Amino acid sequence: MSKFPFTTEGVQDKLVELYALSDEDLNLQADKIEVLFKDWMDENFILSTAQQSFMSNMKEEVLNYYSSQCALCFRHRLMITLNYPLPPAPGYAKWPESSNTIKVSGDDLGNSIFSGTLTFTMIYK
Repeated sequence: MSKFPFTTEGVQDKLVELYALSDEDLNLQADKIEVLFKDWMDENFILSTAQQSFMSNMKEEVLNYYSSQCALCFRHRLMITLNYPLPPAPGYAKWPESSNTIKVSGDDLGNSIFSGTLTFTMIYK
């Protein structure tokens, strides 16, 4: 699999590559991001030293939430977007934020429908 820049366009390019995989191969990627989020990100995106450092300092609870959201999107081929504006002048703090419009519906026969999008936005404070 190719490594892409961790940019808005790079994330979209990675999804195109992922969603071209067979269901079996895509589910393997979903399993990996769910369990090894940091490793998966490092293997699939070109991360700057600052981005690698930032990720290594993220709390496990946050990483677990992000990883489960991404894995769900992968398994159901849902859109993930990244809003990553250029940071302001030096001295900022970066706060990644996730939001989603994901809807999960299920009936009494075990059929389910997944829809919506997941969005990550980098906010600077």
